[in-house]
Amino acid sequence: MSDDMTNLELDLTRLGRALAYPPTPELAAIVRTRITPLSRSATAKPGAWGLAGTALAAIVVLVAVIVGISSPAREAVADLFDRIDIFTTDEVPESLTEDFRGEAVSVNEAQQRLGRRILLPAGPDGSPLVPSAIIYQDFRPTRALAVALFFETDAGVPFVILETDTSLGKGLGPGASAQPVAGVGDGEAYWLQGLRIVQLYDADGNFIEESQRRTEANTLVWIQDGLVLRLEGDLPRDQTIEIARSMR
Repeated sequence: MSDDMTNLELDLTRLGRALAYPPTPELAAIVRTRITPLSRSATAKPGAWGLAGTALAAIVVLVAVIVGISSPAREAVADLFDRIDIFTTDEVPESLTEDFRGEAVSVNEAQQRLGRRILLPAGPDGSPLVPSAIIYQDFRPTRALAVALFFETDAGVPFVILETDTSLGKGLGPGASAQPVAGVGDGEAYWLQGLRIVQLYDADGNFIEESQRRTEANTLVWIQDGLVLRLEGDLPRDQTIEIARSMR
């Protein structure tokens, strides 16, 4: 099963558990009378693609029902099919740290531990920028890994790029906003402003408490080459998007 379908199943499960369902009417007799004539005339068994189509149709119907009766689901439907979960929260606890906790490593060490190549932004000459520092985060026993790469612009404005191989959650506090961005990476992308909670999820869709932190920095979050990336810093939107598009 693909990661997208796995995340879809997890999201549908969480949404289903959160819903209050109305009493179910007695439909068995009605359905039986409608199905029986069809079953008598049907002689061919559906093939594998037919079964897959039926299953997909059932998923789409379920999503439509959830979206139709649940306001929170309508707000989250843009994130239902991917690895970025954006939600709203009434409070961002002051107890959450704004710091990046982890172990200082080199680019090579970060790549070895993450098990893949680290993406880097390009400098003015097109060559990869060298980060001034790298923090490696290993949230055991979940195997949720992340690296934080620290840079500065030519004007001396600091920013950080975070890369993870798991799913990411962003909790928008009061007054915070999220806007879709086109043309960045190879999946969904959002421009975020205001006070927020940041958290990672394990393979079962549970948030990892140790990964939670708070931030007010302007943030672009997107998907590229199988990683979820976010760029945080006091940079304007256009400059942030330009840096993100240079990532290789």
